[in-house]
Amino acid sequence: MFKPTKKQVSAVIGSTVLIGMVAILAYAAVIFTPGKQPIGYVGQPTLSNYNVTSGNSQVYRGMYNLADWSGQFTCYPVNSVGYVDLNAPCFPSGASSPLDIQAASGVRLIGTLSDSSTAPAGVEFSTAASPIG
Repeated sequence: MFKPTKKQVSAVIGSTVLIGMVAILAYAAVIFTPGKQPIGYVGQPTLSNYNVTSGNSQVYRGMYNLADWSGQFTCYPVNSVGYVDLNAPCFPSGASSPLDIQAASGVRLIGTLSDSSTAPAGVEFSTAASPIG
């Protein structure tokens, strides 16, 4: 009866693992196409207050898509034990709804500041001057 040594068993296991890793890498190389990957940014969620015991905290998250300069801003309530209610967004129609209302009424204000160290001052913000028009 054949009884393999520890060295032979180790060699078989090592070879099997190596073959498996090569197969996985080959599969990944065929599937992964850099030009087809999404471009953007998903920001880290941020709490309005890290002490959530009051039950009045919210969690905010921003996402950005570089391809078309679009994005999304989400907000959800956090209860007093830290549960985030994903079924009750702060802005049911999305954050763009309140911003659109502000823009239409002329009360939306975007604050800017020049980077001049000698005389910092407000700088007019205009979408006409931006590269996205």
